Amino acid sequence: MYSFSSFTPNELLEKYKRQTYLIAFPIGMILSVLYIMNIARSGLQFYVASAIFLELGICILLILFAPPIKYSMELFFYFSIPIYFFILTQYHLVAYDNNGLFLGDPVYSLSMWLVVFLIGAFLSLKPEHLRIFILIMFTGMTILAVINLWTLYSSNDLQFANIFRWVNAFFSMGIATLLIQRIGLLQQRNAVTDALTGLLNRHAIYPILNQELERSARYARPFSIILFDIDEFKAVNDTFGHLEGDKVLKELSKLVSGLLRKTDYACRWGGEEFLLILPETDTAEAQILAERIRMKIEDTFFTQVYNVTASFGVVAYRTGLGLEALIECADKALYQAKNNGRNQVIVFQEELD
Repeated sequence: MYSFSSFTPNELLEKYKRQTYLIAFPIGMILSVLYIMNIARSGLQFYVASAIFLELGICILLILFAPPIKYSMELFFYFSIPIYFFILTQYHLVAYDNNGLFLGDPVYSLSMWLVVFLIGAFLSLKPEHLRIFILIMFTGMTILAVINLWTLYSSNDLQFANIFRWVNAFFSMGIATLLIQRIGLLQQRNAVTDALTGLLNRHAIYPILNQELERSARYARPFSIILFDIDEFKAVNDTFGHLEGDKVLKELSKLVSGLLRKTDYACRWGGEEFLLILPETDTAEAQILAERIRMKIEDTFFTQVYNVTASFGVVAYRTGLGLEALIECADKALYQAKNNGRNQVIVFQEELD
């Protein structure tokens, strides 16, 4: 979709997911056959295991020959397979009630597989679909637990060990869900933010730029970007050292963030260069904001001992302007600001092309 090399990590994730599916699904088909041959030669178990075998086979074909609908395949897989496992678990629980089988086996097996599905769903599904998946997962477990415990209670066979096994399964699933979500959020944050300044990094800003550009093109709404660069920043590092230079970058980033609206985005574009995305903002409004930031930077003593200035290039989206061309226009305006003496704002004009 994008021509930028920044998106290779996402492409790599998709590649690894595809490889995992093409390994896991055939193994799942083999396990389904073994389950049918040894346990489920007839009845409900046979039909459920056959359905799992058939679905995994269809998923493999879709991955190989219909990649565009892979996400639809993932949705169907993650919402259907756990339901099959709920059905099989209920069957084994009924067998336990009738024949005295060990309750822990089906319950522990179910919770183990649900954790596996949860990890896969977190890596594959959109947040709104993941929330539904988690809700279905815990609802299914709750229904099974209530039916099983009520059946045991009605027959006067309910023991603390039965309750403990279900409580243990719920706690295990709950902790796994929280850990996976927290770890995922931390990884996502580290992946999209600059470690030094806390601003968005270059990798994260491209989807936002593309989204705002498409929205502006579709609905004819204003959209501007500001590209600015700290003037003579090398002198800061040479005079005070790189640690002090890093402090300047952090304090400046905090200052700029405080001057933006909640709907704006700030990105560390590279080194001492920054990019601001301003939705619903025309050229005049973007120029006013750039001047305000420029004056605030000039009047601020960073790290208590040093003040810096910055040069700004401002450009507003116009019909037919692509993303790379938009950034190039801002860069040209910034380059002119540098050539004109620095510490100023230049708005991109057509004649600069």
